[in-house]
Amino acid sequence: MKKTTFSCLVLFLSGVVSDNYERFGCVNELPGGILRAKAANLTPNSPWHCQAFCTGYRYFGLEYGILCFCGNTLGQPITTSSECTMPCDGSGLLNCGGNGTIDIYQRQ
Repeated sequence: MKKTTFSCLVLFLSGVVSDNYERFGCVNELPGGILRAKAANLTPNSPWHCQAFCTGYRYFGLEYGILCFCGNTLGQPITTSSECTMPCDGSGLLNCGGNGTIDIYQRQ
């Protein structure tokens, strides 16, 4: 509980809290990508860096700590995973997907 409270406080004080997106979940990546519209290696990377990069898209996703993907639709089939445990490059307090798994966020 203390780590979660601290993480939220750090993010709030950093001005990076957004209520425009919510976490969809951790899913297995697909050949060719689950999000296909736009992609980049972001350094630093975090959900907020990726969200800024994906302005105007319905979804964004983080993979392998540094990868950011954008799209308006999700590739199919979607299978959930619990392997989104790789720390973000830019915020060791947050996870940014994993090796072959992508943390997806969707616009509310």
